[in-house]
Amino acid sequence: MGGIIHPYIIVAKNVKILQAKGSVNISKNSPKGLVKIGFYVVGIADKKYERGIWQNSGEIIFHGKAYFGSGVRISNGGVLEFGEDVTITANSAIICHKRICIGNGCLISWDNLFMDTDFHTIYHAHSDDQTSNSILNEARDIIIGDRCWLCCRCMILKGTRIASDTVVAAGSTLAGKTIDTNHVIIGNQGKIIKENIVWHG
Repeated sequence: MGGIIHPYIIVAKNVKILQAKGSVNISKNSPKGLVKIGFYVVGIADKKYERGIWQNSGEIIFHGKAYFGSGVRISNGGVLEFGEDVTITANSAIICHKRICIGNGCLISWDNLFMDTDFHTIYHAHSDDQTSNSILNEARDIIIGDRCWLCCRCMILKGTRIASDTVVAAGSTLAGKTIDTNHVIIGNQGKIIKENIVWHG
């Protein structure tokens, strides 16, 4: 458990490092301990028994401080990018095969899932010749703007783009949706619940 993945990252002992072959890029002028992974944040997570996971074979970029609570799991084979001052409270998972970008000042609650891939490939059969089939479900970027708050138990799936200053309501699923209006609360499948909102982290 635990270990060294970058001199500017502090990893708790309850984080299991499955793979650290990928790159981690942080500004050279950043203070050590800029990123903290696996530490207790909210009462819903048991810091003694919750286990985080770090699996990186791609590129992870930090533009500033980040705090990932107990049980946060990262599996990255693409490009995973975090802005300045990003917090993931607990028990959330990020699975990146292509590109996931989370902007500045974002707050991500517990039990959220980000996934830019379906894992299993689905083809459109053009003929009996399997080599001519086209892929229907390729991995697609997820882009989250600045100062977004994702409440608990949301699923953010491939192709989703969320404008800055957006709140995503608890239990929402966004699959391939583009939310281009800011200062709104978004519900399931991109339904606008409330407009002209402001939230403070």
